Amino acid sequence: MPVSVLITNYLSWPLTQRAIREVLHSSGDSISKIVVVDDASDAPETFPESDKVVIHRNPKNLGYVRSVNVGMRLLDEEVVLFLDCDAYPLMDLIPQVMRHFQNEPRLGALGFFEVNGEGQTRMAGDSEPTLLNFLLGQAVGSWCAKRGWFVGKRFVVHSCCMAVRREAFAQIGGFDEAFDFLDADTDFSMRLLDAGWLIKTDTSLKCFHRGSGSPQTTARRVVRFHRNRWLLLRNHGKVRFVILCRGVLLLRHVVEWFVLWGKFILSPKKRSGLRDKLLSRKQLMSLVMRDYEN
Repeated sequence: MPVSVLITNYLSWPLTQRAIREVLHSSGDSISKIVVVDDASDAPETFPESDKVVIHRNPKNLGYVRSVNVGMRLLDEEVVLFLDCDAYPLMDLIPQVMRHFQNEPRLGALGFFEVNGEGQTRMAGDSEPTLLNFLLGQAVGSWCAKRGWFVGKRFVVHSCCMAVRREAFAQIGGFDEAFDFLDADTDFSMRLLDAGWLIKTDTSLKCFHRGSGSPQTTARRVVRFHRNRWLLLRNHGKVRFVILCRGVLLLRHVVEWFVLWGKFILSPKKRSGLRDKLLSRKQLMSLVMRDYEN
């Protein structure tokens, strides 16, 4: 069963170069090809260290989601290993990955175990998001999720380090390009499950993943999360009472704004960080009223 590797790069060539070298070191004899999709950024045209590496340069910036779809069109291997530029295998993953996909014909995606820069470990996935968890907000929602409250029953995998069956990817149309990176892999997993494919995880398959994320303001990060999570829940029929849900979200954002404003007035030394959080709540209120109609 042929296996290839797909890595996306955007202004992160030193990290991508390290990922390529680690893949070649651990699994160079087991893989057919490594395709790097450079999103109109800083990758060179070739990688002279190995003829297995192909670098495709997007003529313009397409974003992560579209770059993944571009990369999959450049590959024809039966199983493709997805890696973020800041992720790389800590072992030879390929023999065990091949056994999983050979033994289970309906396996659509396989998630690995992540090790971060502090040595902390976690599964490269999570429980399926729920509407109630979203309505509670990220802080309260995360607190509840850690205790197993208001979480989905199905498990979804993250694209930072996972293996995908090409047939399954093609059947559901790949990544949905309406998403802005966040939740695109969650949506992909949910659509795989809805189409009858299986998703598995294997804790013995380990990848390093720094997982620092792209530099961005608090306001941008928070607004991106809410926009994509609403899109995900709407696309999968989890928002049945749109007006009511929008009202709950708007009320929560208003309350949060007043709480943050109070802290802003009472804590002059913390105003720099609070200013960006206040801006995020104003943007979220606008988002609820303007964009959550669909």
